[in-house]
Amino acid sequence: MLEVKPIGYVYHGYTDEQVRRAGAVEAFVEVDEEYAEALGGIDGFSHLILITFMHKAQRLPLRTKPVRIFKDVVQRLGVSDELMPEVGVFAVASPFRPNPIALTTVHLLKRSGRVLFVAGCDCFSGTPVLDIKPLTSYRFIDPDDYRVPDWQARLDEVFEILRKHHPHRHRWDKPSFSISVKRDENA
Repeated sequence: MLEVKPIGYVYHGYTDEQVRRAGAVEAFVEVDEEYAEALGGIDGFSHLILITFMHKAQRLPLRTKPVRIFKDVVQRLGVSDELMPEVGVFAVASPFRPNPIALTTVHLLKRSGRVLFVAGCDCFSGTPVLDIKPLTSYRFIDPDDYRVPDWQARLDEVFEILRKHHPHRHRWDKPSFSISVKRDENA
């Protein structure tokens, strides 16, 4: 039997709808007392990866359109829904998954005891945190080895436009990591 226990929770004062619209918010992660010593040394990192359980996510069909959540925004920027293929949920970052586990990269603003203050968090308040890892350079992929299908490259272009024109609304403003993308015409 698989048993997973939260090590803490994400909290903030935003409604779920405000988080959906903003894309990311400032929040704090309160780590349970029994895991407090595990935070030793975390202060030196600028960014963290939160592994969370999406406790409010629905378990929908295993196939979806890549832009289901951002559909209206993407269409306003000229990407037609017809250009987006229906794909399996393992090919998209949809919250609708068989096991609703999420990876979220956040900017660590400061630590106070067992509380981490972060920016760029796309979690709802009350989201259970299963683990925390530092974001380190070896986690980045060599741009020469990175490729995505054509439909994802189109979405990446749209999100780059969003990031440039609305940096305050999206998690991509801090930090701005960028890699060149090779399109895989066969995918």
